[in-house]
Amino acid sequence: MHQNPFLYLLVVVGVKCFVETKGVGHDGPIVITDEMRLHNDLFLNRTRTVFPLTSGTLKVSFGLSLVSVVDIDIGNEIVITNINVRQKWINPLLTWKKEDYNNISLINVRSELVWTPDIFVFYNVEEDKKYNGLLDTFKTFIIVSSDGLHEWNAPVMFHMSCTMNVKDFPFETQTCPMQFSSLTYTSERVDLVPDNVDMKLYSPSAEWLYISMEKVSEPKMYPHSTTPHVDVTYTLIMKRKPLYLLLNLVIPNAIFVFLTVLVFVLPVYKGQRTPYVVTIVLAIVWFLVSSINTMTSGSEGVPLFSWFVSLSLIVVVFLMFCLCYSSTCYYANASLSELPLWIRYYVLGILARYYGIKSERVLPQWRKKLEILKKHENLKENTSLKKLFVKESDKKPGLLWSASHLTNLDELFQGKPNVKEIHKKIDYILCHMVENDDAEWLQTEWRIVSLVLDRLFLSLFLGTLTMIVFGCCIRIVYIP
Repeated sequence: MHQNPFLYLLVVVGVKCFVETKGVGHDGPIVITDEMRLHNDLFLNRTRTVFPLTSGTLKVSFGLSLVSVVDIDIGNEIVITNINVRQKWINPLLTWKKEDYNNISLINVRSELVWTPDIFVFYNVEEDKKYNGLLDTFKTFIIVSSDGLHEWNAPVMFHMSCTMNVKDFPFETQTCPMQFSSLTYTSERVDLVPDNVDMKLYSPSAEWLYISMEKVSEPKMYPHSTTPHVDVTYTLIMKRKPLYLLLNLVIPNAIFVFLTVLVFVLPVYKGQRTPYVVTIVLAIVWFLVSSINTMTSGSEGVPLFSWFVSLSLIVVVFLMFCLCYSSTCYYANASLSELPLWIRYYVLGILARYYGIKSERVLPQWRKKLEILKKHENLKENTSLKKLFVKESDKKPGLLWSASHLTNLDELFQGKPNVKEIHKKIDYILCHMVENDDAEWLQTEWRIVSLVLDRLFLSLFLGTLTMIVFGCCIRIVYIP
């Protein structure tokens, strides 16, 4: 059976007319709203993505709403911020009369349907290739007013490179510029007008303190362009909150450095001075290495903390050499190493008096009486000589005045010995006593030198550390 083609065409036209006037859906008739009619009139079979003006300059208001500073990565020199980008401009091609559409003054449209400025954020390090720093790739809707005003608010997570300055670490202030500009539109066609930074949604950071976010707009020439582009730069200034690093990094290092002073309390003869200092040096080095991981190697200046630790480490290492020399003096063999004249003059003569250490030799009583006896050559009375030995026995050195020596002395004076033999034996004993006493004094002199050097090194060490700490405090107070 052949179908009438005219009847078929009539049915199709009728269905189409019914759908266009009232609409039919799966669940019933589709109601054509005023906003739908407005969208059809604005965008159906019409191109609205072209540049809005045929002549003149289009002013685009560009502003930021800072939500939070997610992270400031010092090591990688990256700043991550959560920001709402605000853009406004007027498109005279997209206007309508509110009365014709039931007083509709605002509509939301996709960004692909209208013209948008091709603003690019410089120094972008975001790994998303679709975004790649182009703000016109945002998927949020644009609010279009009946007078042609377009408002485009889009949240974005900016990953931007920033040159870090950690010379005042951990009291530094980071300044990171955020530069925006149109890629293809010059200042003759698009003029970016910077708007104020909105801080109503800002959430404070636990590590960084917000200082300011200044705006600057200036024309700038780009390669392969004869006309300047309008460049808008927002400079984010953040100051570190140093309490955490002070408690976990700076103060422990300072304590380790000043613990080195206790090395002068340790006795030299115990042999624990050098291991003690070496342990402290290793602890300081470990803290220094751990702090390097938190800082960038391409910094504009050496961190203040690194200056403090490095100088303190140099002082401690130099102190270790000084302690080794002091221990050498303490254990010096007086019979092999003669005390130099310059040490005797400067150390025992000047420094010992300055530190209140007695370095003058005081002869024992038996040496004084011996000098008197030699001077008057009064060795005839044996009882006087024996009296000299017996009364001073408690002050005489070592084994020379043991009971056996006194017994031999009693035997020496028994009977009627030969006077010459007595003189020879007494001279031998006295010479041995004098040599032993002189050797002990030379050994004592070396130990006095060691004690004086310890006082000197302690003064130099404390003075140097005080100067280092004072210099760091001055630098912290006068940080610009």
